[in-house]
Amino acid sequence: MSELFRIYIGQEEIYSGHLEEIPDYYRRNLVEAISEWGECFSKSGFRELLYSSLHWYNLKTYYCDDCEKKFDEGGMCGDCGGEISETFTHKRNPAIDKIMMCISLVDRVEMEVS
Repeated sequence: MSELFRIYIGQEEIYSGHLEEIPDYYRRNLVEAISEWGECFSKSGFRELLYSSLHWYNLKTYYCDDCEKKFDEGGMCGDCGGEISETFTHKRNPAIDKIMMCISLVDRVEMEVS
């Protein structure tokens, strides 16, 4: 079975798809929560579920620009002296960006199982 999700703000559909942009582990948890509890949530409760299910998307890490080692905080690399930069852990995706940008305005989510 494949689930098709449509996310709306008013009459505007801001997302339509199978949430394939989300890594499998997080996707399974979100699909299960929507399937089991989606109808029980108020709009704000559903927004909170959606946001908490996508928290991984905003995780950041530190890495050395020169030797590409990962660190717990910024500054200068103790190994090569390069600058340590902050970057997102996960690759950016326009579909998830739009959901995250509009998450406080989401009115409803429709799920079709085929």
